[in-house]
Amino acid sequence: MILHNVSGCMAFSLNIDGKEEIDMTNEERMQVIDKIYEWMKRHPELLNNILQDLSSFGEYRVINDKPCECCGDIVDEFVLDLDE
Repeated sequence: MILHNVSGCMAFSLNIDGKEEIDMTNEERMQVIDKIYEWMKRHPELLNNILQDLSSFGEYRVINDKPCECCGDIVDEFVLDLDE
């Protein structure tokens, strides 16, 4: 299974084995999810990266919007409840 993601200017495409994700049925999406799950089980060392990306689908909150005096960052968070 080949994932292909193209972005920029007017060129946007996300396809799996040549089929656009937007054109997939939910059954086809479930097959992709199963394949991704199998891939993830073979690469547990990537869990941190996967969790960071997945958490971005959660609720965004700003904890402290005053920029840090040292670095200029603000403190924010994403919270994703996987039991919902």
